[in-house]
Amino acid sequence: MLHHNWNLSFEFPNFLGPYTNDILTYQGDAFASQGTIQLTKVINHTNVPNSVGRASYALPLRLTDSTNGEASFITTFSFLIESNGSNSGDGIAFFIVPYNSSIPESSGGGYLGLFNPKYATNALLNEIVAVEFDTYPNQWDPPFAHVGIDVNSIESVKTVKWGIESVESILTTVIVTVSYDALIHKLNVVVSYPENTRDVTTISLSSEVNLKAIMTTDWASIGFSGATGLVDETHKILSWSFSSTMHYKTDLLEMILSLLLFTYTADLTRDLKESVFGHSLLGSLCADSICADSICVSPIGLICTLLRIYSVSADFYYAQSEPKRMNAEN
Repeated sequence: MLHHNWNLSFEFPNFLGPYTNDILTYQGDAFASQGTIQLTKVINHTNVPNSVGRASYALPLRLTDSTNGEASFITTFSFLIESNGSNSGDGIAFFIVPYNSSIPESSGGGYLGLFNPKYATNALLNEIVAVEFDTYPNQWDPPFAHVGIDVNSIESVKTVKWGIESVESILTTVIVTVSYDALIHKLNVVVSYPENTRDVTTISLSSEVNLKAIMTTDWASIGFSGATGLVDETHKILSWSFSSTMHYKTDLLEMILSLLLFTYTADLTRDLKESVFGHSLLGSLCADSICADSICVSPIGLICTLLRIYSVSADFYYAQSEPKRMNAEN
């Protein structure tokens, strides 16, 4: 079966390119500034409270397709948070949402431009996966700055302490890699810093996330959001790369079914040996490379078990039929 190439790949070492603004979409207070993306408002070089903004890639990401494909991806980005004092907030996030989504109403402050406060903790009414970098603890947060994985709720399913007591401690470039493995439905996050950075350590976290089950659409937007509340800070995205790969889980099954159809339709009276060999080879291949255990419980495993039985039966049938055919010829 032929598949479309739904893979997506791009790289922004910075945001100075002549066509950068054509392939990025800005919402709210987000804007381009001197080769960076500013997510929240700045007036006369001063941070502004109660600001929220988003920047996303203009083209959609294909998460799934009609042939049961699912996309894995890896993205790396760097950002900088600046503040005039230790009391600052609220943070930024990398998000995956349905394509053409807008900033939710009243989503500033601790909602990070991701959630409407009315539905922020109701997973049934949201459709989003995000990695948050939260600098201001709210009532639903752990009592410290943290990195969290959000799945349809502002209450993170997994958090880890950022290792800072205030935003003043991270006035350096933060480098983040987020990877998603669609084959095992696992989201991984690694946060690191330039080699010359002192007093900060690399942190990581992961969680089981099934994007296909979370998203009701095949197409998604990817990007960043940032927000300030009563206190403020500046959120700058410095660089961004992204690459996705579509996996087709039905390919192996299609191959097995095609081979079965071929061997089933062979003329056993004329080409018995070749037909049976096809069954035997397929059964052996399946047993050796796919289902070596004695008990198979997965769908592919059950197919392999049936192929084993069919292969043995075919070999037995051939062993009984071949002497009779030879005697008849003599």
